[in-house]
Amino acid sequence: MNNIFRLRRNSLQLKILSIFFVGFIVLSSGLTYLSITNNRRLNVLYNDRLNEKTATLKKLIRTDSKLSEALASDYSVWDDSYNYLNGKYPNYAKINLTQNVLDTFNSDAMWMFYNDGRLASKINSAEDSTGVIDFSSLQNSIKQKFLLNPEISFYVSTKAGVMQIYGSTVVPSDDGLHVKNSPGYLLVGKLINDNMLSRFKDNEMHLVKLLTPTQIKGYPLTLPVSEGTLAINIAIDGINGERIGYIYANYYASTIQKLHDSDVFLLYINSATFLSLFIVILYFIIVLIIRPLNSIENSLETNDKKNLEQLMKKNTEFGYIANLVYKTFEQELNLKNEIEEKKKLFDKLSASKTEIESTNKVMIGREIKMIDLKKEIEVLKAQLKEKS
Repeated sequence: MNNIFRLRRNSLQLKILSIFFVGFIVLSSGLTYLSITNNRRLNVLYNDRLNEKTATLKKLIRTDSKLSEALASDYSVWDDSYNYLNGKYPNYAKINLTQNVLDTFNSDAMWMFYNDGRLASKINSAEDSTGVIDFSSLQNSIKQKFLLNPEISFYVSTKAGVMQIYGSTVVPSDDGLHVKNSPGYLLVGKLINDNMLSRFKDNEMHLVKLLTPTQIKGYPLTLPVSEGTLAINIAIDGINGERIGYIYANYYASTIQKLHDSDVFLLYINSATFLSLFIVILYFIIVLIIRPLNSIENSLETNDKKNLEQLMKKNTEFGYIANLVYKTFEQELNLKNEIEEKKKLFDKLSASKTEIESTNKVMIGREIKMIDLKKEIEVLKAQLKEKS
C-alpha cells in the first residue's frame, strides 16, 4: 500500500491535515470577512457620497432659483405693488412687470392676483417657453398655504418642464413681516427643464435631466458600488403632495471606483497568495511528513527494508527514525539467525540424546544378560561340584 494518504482514526497524519484544513478554513473566513467588511465600507462611503452629491445638486438648483425667490420677496413688499392691487397705480404692470425684470432676476414668469383669485397681471406665463399653468385649479391650495405662511414655494408641472413657484402676499413697504391685510399676492416662476439642468454637467456630473414619473421607471435608482457611479434621484412633488417629476443625475465617483478596484485587486492578490501558500504548505506536508510516515509504516507492516533506504540518507528526524527501524530489522534478522542456529544445535543434541539412550538401553540389556549368564554359570558350577 503506497497511497499518499492513509488516514486512520486518530492517526498523526489525520491530525496534521485536520489542523492544516482548520487553518485553511480560518484564513478563508478571514478573507471572506475582509471582503465583506470592504464592501460594507464602500457601501457606507457610496451612501455618504450619494447624500453629499444629492445635497450639492439641490443646493445648485436652489442657488439658480435664488433670484426668483428674491424677486417674489422684493416686489411683494413694495408700495407700488400694493397700490396697484388696490387700484391706485394702473400703469404699474406695464412699467414694472417686464421681460427685462425677469432677465435681471433669472426668472421665467411672473403673476399678480387679487385676493379673490382673479389674475391682475402676468408676463411670459403661458403659451410660449414656460408652458400653460392653470392657477384656477390651484387657488384653494395656494390660499391655504398663504394662511400658514406669507411666503410660499411649490412646484407645478407644465409641458415645458417643472415650474418652481415662489409666492408672497403683497403688503406695503413698511410691513416686512407681512402682518397687514393684503389685497393680493405675487407669484414668480422658475422653469426647471433639461436645458436648465444641463448647466450643472461637468466631468463628474455627466447626466442631469428632468424625468416624469413614467420615465423614471426606465432609469436605475441605484447603481452597484463597483461601477463607481452615483444615481442621484430627487423627487418633485406638487402643491398637494402629488408626485409630478424627478431630477435624475449620474455622478461619477472616481474615488469610490479606485477604492473598489484597489480592494478587488488586493483581494485577488491575497487569495492567490493564500492559495499558493496552501499548495506549497500542503506539498511540504506530504513530502516531509506524510510520505516518510507512510514509508516507515509500510516497512513495519511488510517487514521490508527497501522502503527505508532513501529515507535513511536524509538528516532529519524521520531519517533518524528510519535508521532505528533499520537497525531493529537488522537485530531482528540476527536474532532470527541465532535462533535458527540454536534450533539446529538443539536438533543435533536431541538426536545425540536419542542415540545415547538407545545405546544405553542396549548396554544395559547386555549387562543384564551377562549377570543372568553369570548366575547360570554359578548354578552350573555348583551343580557340577555336587556331582563331583
